[in-house]
Amino acid sequence: MVVDTVWFSPGYCDAGVYDFTFYASCTGGLTDSVLYVLTVRNVNHGPTLVCPNDTVINECETLTFTVTGSDPDTCDGGVVTLSAENLPPGASFTNGTGNPVTGTFTWHPDYCQAGVYPVTFIATDDSNPSLADSCEVVVTVNNTNREPIMTAYPCNISIAPGDSLCIDVVAHDPDVECGDRLILGAIHSTGGNFFWTPNDTFAYYEWTPSPGDTGVYPISFYVNDEYGGTDTVHCEINVVTELPSFKVEVKKIFAWPGQQHVRVPVFLTNPWDSIGGWNILMEYDNSAGQVVSVELCDSALVDDPAHGGPKYFYAPWHYDPGLKPEYFTYTLGALGHENYVRVIGIQDMPWPQVHVPDIPPGVQILLFCLVYDVSPLWSGREIMFRFHTKDCGDNVLSSSDGYTVWGPDTLSAPFWTCPDRDPWLRVVMLMGGAGIGIRTVTVGDLNLNGIAYEIGDAILFVQYLMNGTEVLVHPELQASNSDINGDGIFWSIADLVMLLNLINESGPVTSSSGDVIVELSGQYVRVMANDEIGGAYFVLRCEGETGEPELMVDGMDIAWTAEGNVLKVLVYSMESKRIAEGTHTLFTVPGAEKLTVEKVEIANAGGVQAEVRIAEPPKKFALYQNRPNPVRTTAEIAYSIPVDSKVTLKVYDAAGMLVETLADGWQEAGVYRAVWDAKGIASGVYFYRLTMWPTGEVQKLSVARKLVLMK
Repeated sequence: MVVDTVWFSPGYCDAGVYDFTFYASCTGGLTDSVLYVLTVRNVNHGPTLVCPNDTVINECETLTFTVTGSDPDTCDGGVVTLSAENLPPGASFTNGTGNPVTGTFTWHPDYCQAGVYPVTFIATDDSNPSLADSCEVVVTVNNTNREPIMTAYPCNISIAPGDSLCIDVVAHDPDVECGDRLILGAIHSTGGNFFWTPNDTFAYYEWTPSPGDTGVYPISFYVNDEYGGTDTVHCEINVVTELPSFKVEVKKIFAWPGQQHVRVPVFLTNPWDSIGGWNILMEYDNSAGQVVSVELCDSALVDDPAHGGPKYFYAPWHYDPGLKPEYFTYTLGALGHENYVRVIGIQDMPWPQVHVPDIPPGVQILLFCLVYDVSPLWSGREIMFRFHTKDCGDNVLSSSDGYTVWGPDTLSAPFWTCPDRDPWLRVVMLMGGAGIGIRTVTVGDLNLNGIAYEIGDAILFVQYLMNGTEVLVHPELQASNSDINGDGIFWSIADLVMLLNLINESGPVTSSSGDVIVELSGQYVRVMANDEIGGAYFVLRCEGETGEPELMVDGMDIAWTAEGNVLKVLVYSMESKRIAEGTHTLFTVPGAEKLTVEKVEIANAGGVQAEVRIAEPPKKFALYQNRPNPVRTTAEIAYSIPVDSKVTLKVYDAAGMLVETLADGWQEAGVYRAVWDAKGIASGVYFYRLTMWPTGEVQKLSVARKLVLMK
């Protein structure tokens, strides 16, 4: 007998009916067989779940991990579902389905969530929910302590003996909702008392210094929490016999009737603390004009008696624009009054994140300017400005944190405007007054010393023509005073000539002026005039390496300035002398290759502006017809010579006899005028002849014209 063994081990997915046929045979060829039927029944297996180990994190850290579930019965299409129980507040679990399947746990514990959190994760077989697997992950969250914050108001203060002081102390702990307990305290050497109730976040310190307590007392307020967090505020109490005062004041400036956009400066004097903001309410005299705007002006010219006259003051942002207050606004017609103005400024705002420093102690700064339009009818009087305090919010200065607000002293505002304000906070001195002094327009008083037509005015006039407005202190007013001849043109050469005439008490002169021809040839500047010249002012553009201008007429003065290739030249006379009519070379500019006129003013001896014509350099030898023609008393004869030459101009009668020589000598190239006085000459026909001998030429050039004298 032969025995054999068949082995069969069905797997998870091998359920079913299996037929087995077994055969036996012998050597004689005989066989036998048998059928064996095996049935394998399906058995459902539960899923398995894999979780990470327990973990530890801190508050405000992010924790993420995964759990994985699987079912060995993959052949039956079974699906595993993951879930979580006991999720901490704020945690999330993203579960999935399938086989295998992964779920994700995410948590960012906030402050106050320190503790131990067991979280259960479950894997369930969808085809048989009773089959499941689970695991637990313990998440331990450690406490992250935040420091407490201490504030004290007021902190750095000055107080007089006998005044009561109360400092409010407030502690804040961001973890107070987490159950943190705080301890408040004070370290000081004063006779005051610190009051605090355990577990309270508020305390206060009180002290009334006696007359013998003058001095500086440091005091520190602290807060501790149970986890070792701490904060301390260091303050200082200054006991003084007299409280220092801030000062907000209007400084006086000068203007003239009808002047527009006059900037009235308001200054802040800060002797002892940092200023973070201000709220100013002002009232002004609107019978003289009106405030049209308010500006953060960067400079102001004010009347400064200590300086002996006008002085420029500059705001901090004149040098550094980053020092301008981040917030600035104003209201015209504040509180329903058309002559009220409210101005508010804050040095540093929470946004944008650009830090503007406080106004530091120990400085006087230009805070802002009221822009005022003066009535043209307001002359020789002052315009008043004053600070108006209606309640506790008016005319106050604030610390940068907003906890300390200083208000007007009792001399600047009545006590009832803010009865609850502590005495040591009443330290803002408000000084209004005459913000604008209206000058009387005094023609001839250029230096504004109250005296018209004196030598200082003439000197300043010359300085202005040479250097411009930089020599002026009140440009608009001084311009009005410069119109000496009343023609409506400020700072003209005619005004200077008339001013000098008045100073020198010159005799009567003509009140009208004829044309003046100006000719520029190389380095020469010539004039041809039929009237006496009292002064001339030129602005020239020069080409070439020029030297110092040289005066070519006797009895006159010359002033000049040069900047780059622009030359200013003034020909005048401090003694009111004059240049005779006719043709003259006024001055030369050595080294000049070419001169171009940018501006020219010429006045006659009486201070009347002349019409000026720029002549082209002569290109030919010419003699022009006399004017007038016929002649009754005098004749004007013009001629031109193109080159330097000896020249004669002679008048002959009809018989060829010489009557008069009008020119005889060396003349530079140019256009000339000659005058023939024929008052004592008989009527008739005459001739005038121009002759020139060009340089280096032997042969002369000559031309003649006829003249009729009729009386």
